[in-house]
Amino acid sequence: MNRMKRRSLHIFSAIFLLIFLSSCLTCHKKEYIFEITGKESGKLTIIFHNIMSLKESGIDMSEKDFNELTSEYLQGNKLAEVYPNAKVRNARLYEKNGVLNGKIQVYFEKLEDVKIYQHEGKGPYMLYLDMFAEIYESSNGSFGGKDMPVIFWDRNLKKLSLITRMEEPSEKTVSLLDRYKEWKKN
Repeated sequence: MNRMKRRSLHIFSAIFLLIFLSSCLTCHKKEYIFEITGKESGKLTIIFHNIMSLKESGIDMSEKDFNELTSEYLQGNKLAEVYPNAKVRNARLYEKNGVLNGKIQVYFEKLEDVKIYQHEGKGPYMLYLDMFAEIYESSNGSFGGKDMPVIFWDRNLKKLSLITRMEEPSEKTVSLLDRYKEWKKN
């Protein structure tokens, strides 16, 4: 096998391993609460309801996924990568109603820092919803539908709320509550 083919095979193998060994963290629902406190500034609170691990080819990956959750999201900077121009604060995990939940607060100086858009600073507040990752459930605004997955809020509102669904608990998912309880003991 020539050098180029071996190199291609190594690169393919590395990419395959990265994809296969990647985490499968998910949750049942996400709740977003945007509080506009200044002209464009404010606080975004995100609540992750029922944090779970997706099985990979039927294999329980919950230990690996929980380790990633605590090291990269809770104690690391993965959340800051989602909102690089805002300040991520108060990330925490907690048990409620028999499931693991998470909560973060993101402080922003500009609406765009939390992916909100307002045309010329006068129109309605708008947020594009990535329909591949999250499914619209409800909000205190208007949803444009699957052909225009944008939530519109009245420009006079100071508190914008949105609830999305991600993954229903099933035989393909593993609750991370037991991992959290073990972790909390230590």
